[in-house]
Amino acid sequence: MESLSREAGEASSGPWASLAPGRDRARPPSAVGAGLREGGVAVDLAAAVAVSLEEIAAAMDEAFPENILGDLDHLGWALAAEAAGAKDPSAHLGRATSTIVALVHLFGQGT
Repeated sequence: MESLSREAGEASSGPWASLAPGRDRARPPSAVGAGLREGGVAVDLAAAVAVSLEEIAAAMDEAFPENILGDLDHLGWALAAEAAGAKDPSAHLGRATSTIVALVHLFGQGT
């Protein structure tokens, strides 16, 4: 599948643009995960969030192939905060990721 072979965080036509002040391009999920670690999120949780963001980015690329924006930083922080407060962070993150991916496909070009 083309969207999985590309570097996550990049649209099929190239890196996604960003609305963040001070940068032109969205950070890929791996960089968001590194930012979470630098911000004090546990290493294992930050890595799991980065994987979740890769899944979400792939879904975005499939469902919205013409999309040019792809900032995932806030979503990464929100997922990390919610998962950290859950009884089972891994299960919570998995459910949240599945829900987001399903919503992306629900409202994407397939509708």
